[in-house]
Amino acid sequence: MRLIGDVSPEHRQLAVQLEEMEEALADMEYLSKEHVAKAMVCLAHDWYDIGLEEEGQRLLAKANEICPDYFVDTIKEHAAEDDKFDILVKRLFGKIVLLLISTLRGQ
Repeated sequence: MRLIGDVSPEHRQLAVQLEEMEEALADMEYLSKEHVAKAMVCLAHDWYDIGLEEEGQRLLAKANEICPDYFVDTIKEHAAEDDKFDILVKRLFGKIVLLLISTLRGQ
């Protein structure tokens, strides 16, 4: 695991699973770009949840790279179709806003 020093012991297993899921996504060539981006948003949410925002940011950037229009319209469609994903996106947005506010206050 590449992040072993950055992960608290209680989150280590989850971090390993998140890395494994990301690797598995790379092998799922049968998935549409939109569904890969959606999966990356879900994984990014979990990285943010365990306090590794850099990994979450990396996955969000990767999702945008794979599917450039995903954060314009497609994410809204996915959220409208899936209530759990809608909640996840709103929680992720809230976490990012709180990080931004705390960063701005720290300057």
